[in-house]
Amino acid sequence: MPVWSTSTVISGICRFYPDNGGSEKGGVKIADYKVSLPSFLAKVNIGDKITCSDVFGAVSGIIKLAHQGNLGANMWFNIVSN
Repeated sequence: MPVWSTSTVISGICRFYPDNGGSEKGGVKIADYKVSLPSFLAKVNIGDKITCSDVFGAVSGIIKLAHQGNLGANMWFNIVSN
């Protein structure tokens, strides 16, 4: 069982939404949600925990894929129940 750090690495305004095929690998969907945000300086690893909050509540998940580009960053994640 992994041990989670409770420190916040990235905090800010972002947009998260259901992933509609952007994270397919060999025709298999690998993530439930995608989060888009301005560029970040922190190292994001597959398996890191992510929590996104909006007016409806919070969604937590595990990073499956992360990409840093010149216009911003994207992270794909699967929802976890705890």
